[in-house]
Amino acid sequence: MIWHPIQAAVWILELVAGILSLLVLLSIAATIPGLNLIALGYVLYAEGEVARSGKLRNALPLVPAAARLGSIIAGVCLWLWPIWYLADVARDVQLIAPASAAARWYGVGLIAAATVVAAHLLLAVACDGRIDRFLWPIGNILWLRRHVRQGGFWESAERSIRNFLDDMRLPRLAWLGACGFVGTGLWLLVPSLLFALPSDPAVAWQRWLAVIGGAGLIIVLGWAPLFQAHFAAQGYFRALFELRNVRALFRQAPLRWVLAVSLLYASAILMFLWSGRLKMLIQSHREILDLTVISLATTFPARILLGWVYSRAAARGPAPSTWVWIMRLLLVVLLAGYVYLLFLSSLTAELGRHWFNEHHALLLPIPW
Repeated sequence: MIWHPIQAAVWILELVAGILSLLVLLSIAATIPGLNLIALGYVLYAEGEVARSGKLRNALPLVPAAARLGSIIAGVCLWLWPIWYLADVARDVQLIAPASAAARWYGVGLIAAATVVAAHLLLAVACDGRIDRFLWPIGNILWLRRHVRQGGFWESAERSIRNFLDDMRLPRLAWLGACGFVGTGLWLLVPSLLFALPSDPAVAWQRWLAVIGGAGLIIVLGWAPLFQAHFAAQGYFRALFELRNVRALFRQAPLRWVLAVSLLYASAILMFLWSGRLKMLIQSHREILDLTVISLATTFPARILLGWVYSRAAARGPAPSTWVWIMRLLLVVLLAGYVYLLFLSSLTAELGRHWFNEHHALLLPIPW
């Protein structure tokens, strides 16, 4: 009986560690150009898992792999910190007394310690990469001796590393992120440019250009989350442009779609407010890691809700036309207010009107 609570506590700790590791890893990836596509790809991957299954328990895929990668990073940093400290001391001794015996001994000690730590880290990763492997070097040595005696050490280590890389599914995430970014960007390109290009509101044709761009943004912003949910569920690039299928899905659950889309854009308002105000107060990208955490933590639940609504809509019949049009008009009104908020925020954004090209809720989790 006593083992069940212990096992439950261990499972909860592993789950929490996996979620935190996943959030940190995605936040770091989102700050690196190119790798930020993987962050977007994971969001779409999770949305697609929920859209296909209809189960919220599938909202956090790859958590075990993320927990393992997080434990590897934490374990490596834990053991490299003494090496960094010893290297600093050895460098100071070398600067103060380069010809002394202490300088030579510190140099030898640094090389020896770095060699031992490197061997330990390689063994820990080859074993399983769990955090306990980094904390118990003797266990890794025993594991190595057992596999050397039995044979197949290199095969076991290669299989462990290959399985870990397969569990991360990085090529799949990169493909989803790249396709989602390109396809959604194509939808947003023209209205965003029309809305951002006018520089003198006093000129009549520029005002009309901004109005046309704003109207186009309202339309595209209404359909873009549905296109992305459809793409995440189906898994092929053409799904981002299947308007007929997306329109049918909206007719089958109009109220749920309106609520989910509204929540998605409401969750992005915090990032918009930062872009419009705080960019003037801090250095560019000085706190970008914190902002990626905020962006992912606020928009990810809305993405999962969109996937859940997709699964429910696919299993329902069409709603009455009157109800569908009422929901469409309601969504248009809400999105008009959202676009107006974008316009107001652009007045203080560091990029001005060109800031409209940064659609945090739909494209990359952080602007570049």
